[in-house]
Amino acid sequence: MSENNEQKHIHSLHRFLTSISNCIDKFYNEKYWIKAEISKLNLYTKSGHCYPELIETQDGKQIANASGFIHKNDYQRIDQKFRETTGEPLHAGMVVLLLCTVHISTTRGLKLDISDIDINSVIGEQAQYKILTINKLKSDGVFALNKQKTLPRIVKHLAVISVETGKGYADFISIINNAQKIHVKTTLFNSMMMGETAVTEIQSSLHAISARQKEFDAVCIIRGGGGDATLQCFNNYELTKAVATFPLPILSGIGHATNDTVTEQVSLMSFVSPSELANYIIDYDITEVERFHKLTKKISDRLVFHKNIYVNNFKFPVENFKLKFKFAFGRKFNEIEAKKARIISLVHKNLAAKNQQLATTIANVMSEVRVPAAQTKITVEGKNIQGAKDLKRDDEISIFFNDGIVFAQVINIVKKGL
Repeated sequence: MSENNEQKHIHSLHRFLTSISNCIDKFYNEKYWIKAEISKLNLYTKSGHCYPELIETQDGKQIANASGFIHKNDYQRIDQKFRETTGEPLHAGMVVLLLCTVHISTTRGLKLDISDIDINSVIGEQAQYKILTINKLKSDGVFALNKQKTLPRIVKHLAVISVETGKGYADFISIINNAQKIHVKTTLFNSMMMGETAVTEIQSSLHAISARQKEFDAVCIIRGGGGDATLQCFNNYELTKAVATFPLPILSGIGHATNDTVTEQVSLMSFVSPSELANYIIDYDITEVERFHKLTKKISDRLVFHKNIYVNNFKFPVENFKLKFKFAFGRKFNEIEAKKARIISLVHKNLAAKNQQLATTIANVMSEVRVPAAQTKITVEGKNIQGAKDLKRDDEISIFFNDGIVFAQVINIVKKGL
């Protein structure tokens, strides 16, 4: 009951709130779909109940807020639906469409009792957010920056951002490590790839890689498949801007063929899965190695070809020179042999003539010298020798006999009485 105090109608708080509650029960007795952002989840693990704080913003300013309540059973059902559909639990920061009833309590104030959340509204909101992110990146002039990067001729060392326990990472590493003909080194920067902490962890990994960028040829962002809602972190403006402006080329292998996040769009190249990315790296290196081998073989063949030309061009003059030399040498040799034969012939003729002349001289001398039959005559240089005293060693002597002349040389002299 109101009290009249100097013409003022004063109401007790309880009665006033009860009156409002009755009005709400009378005029707002249905369930309503209300769009709001969950600013805080406020899950009480002991009771299992959830008390989310709901807000609405406009131009960056908060224009409305309310408290919500989700019963334990409803929360478990809604959270399970989020996990199965989006791969993420219900969490703060989501803009959602809530199915609510309105209640006001005299002790707890206005509450929105939430019985369900439209999962499709979350996905639709994420699609709008993705468009806003793309438009902002383009207006900032950074959307295509990483696409201007180029891979080195041979990719030798990759920085990999992924969760170590993820299947996508396992597939990627298995293919890289089992590659034939080439070897690619990888360094993992372990990061959550979904959920509330994914954005900050991936950004931290990018920062760590940037500090060591000289060690790496490129960065691979690896995450296995999932629904679009589970990949929402890859549409975050701050993360995608960090990817777009990163100093190294970034290759993304996120989700499956149906996924197309903003991170994939701003990367140098994107692939439908981690496995496809790994196979591309291997094929890229093998192609470059084979191209190099073909080039070196082509150069080698070219060198051999020109060498043969030079050798052949030099070989013919040499062979021609050798033939000419051989011919000239043969001709000169024949001339020398002919001269030699003539000289020998002349020598023989001269010797024969000298022998004949000597024989004639000897004959004449013998005819002039009359040596008694029982005597001999010995001379040295035409002088008669009477005895050993007239000779000395190495004298050349002539001994005249009746039947001929003997020419001899003194070897030794033994005198009588010695």
